[in-house]
Amino acid sequence: MKDKVSTNYFGISGVLLNKIKQSILKEDGLSLVEAAIGLIVLGLIIMPIIQAQKYEVVKKIRQVNYGAIQNSIDGINQYFEAGNGAYPCPASLILGEGDTNFGVSGDCTISNVKLCTDPAWKTTEGICKTSNGTDAIIIGGIPFATLGMPQEEALDYWGNKLIYAVTQTQTDNTTYVTNAGQIRIMGADDPVLVALGAEDGIPNQISSLYDIFIFSTGYNGNGGYTKDGIETTTCGDASSGYEYENCNFDNVFFIDENPDNDASIRSDTFGANYFDDWTMAQEAPPITTWFKNENSMNYAMTLATRVGIGTANPEYALDVVGSVRAEPTGGGSPDGNIITADICNDSSDCFSPNLITAPTAVPSMDCRDTSTSINRVVTAIGNSAVTCDEVIDVPSSTFSNQNCAVIGKSAIGIDASGGLICAP
Repeated sequence: MKDKVSTNYFGISGVLLNKIKQSILKEDGLSLVEAAIGLIVLGLIIMPIIQAQKYEVVKKIRQVNYGAIQNSIDGINQYFEAGNGAYPCPASLILGEGDTNFGVSGDCTISNVKLCTDPAWKTTEGICKTSNGTDAIIIGGIPFATLGMPQEEALDYWGNKLIYAVTQTQTDNTTYVTNAGQIRIMGADDPVLVALGAEDGIPNQISSLYDIFIFSTGYNGNGGYTKDGIETTTCGDASSGYEYENCNFDNVFFIDENPDNDASIRSDTFGANYFDDWTMAQEAPPITTWFKNENSMNYAMTLATRVGIGTANPEYALDVVGSVRAEPTGGGSPDGNIITADICNDSSDCFSPNLITAPTAVPSMDCRDTSTSINRVVTAIGNSAVTCDEVIDVPSSTFSNQNCAVIGKSAIGIDASGGLICAP
């Protein structure tokens, strides 16, 4: 566990300069003006060093915290993709090394989990739920043992457990539904930008509902637990504010929207807008767009439910804007066929290809009317039937024996006198 004093770089410049000032003033014959000038010069030299040290500390904290959080999310997603079809249940926050179930997924059966508003969960299961409904969120620790991860990857920079919140229905493969998370995320404005007037200081709720949320309780550890399962500090006296929203264990969490900004929302000024948590949320498991079939290199596969070509919003399993060509590759070989059970237009008016490709005549394709002398032809096909329309009201005997007896020509219509119109 890192020493908190080593990361408390705020105020170092004042202490150091005060020691230098005392040293200079002890020199005989040195005036106050000279001492002041010396302090200014030393300050100009030392301040960049202090700033560089601060930057390196923040950089190290970021690497450790985001590395641990990302590794945890990767482990959770691998668990999902390993045939489980759901996220793992959180592990108990109150267990430590030596406990049999240390780092093991708990029981997320909604009836077996206590409400987060019931203090008893902190002495029994070590996980809690935000409600009794289908929107319930289960909150606990990273189940690193279940995921096959080292314990260190489930701890933050200060050696405290990462907090893992997950939608309860998403932990059961019988109730799991893609994009059905219930975790609400609020974006905390950067106080530096608020001070500059670039942001209004009012948190913005991100519209999507998320499956999981993982966070470090930060330097102050508010609401966190040590690796041995001991609560570091209570959530705090404030009943609102950024810090309170993550440690009050409800279905709303705050996230740092500027994680790569060194002066982001992490601040040494305590108050309603104080926030030093390190956070990450996931809306749904990432899907590998294309992958090869393990039994054949000839197959490219995808778990995506829709593929769009020429469109960013496919409405069907394969949505193509443009023409689709299927042609033989071997000169007369059977490949190049389009095989489908139905042919439809944009209005979902469909018919079976058997209507026009069946080996024997299909009665519904016949537009002949033997009861009258009205001549009818097929003008459309849809809903597994043809549409027969009247062409011309003349007796069939008028043109029944006519033909286009010219090679390369065929009948394209009937003229006013009843004769055939022939054209190439």
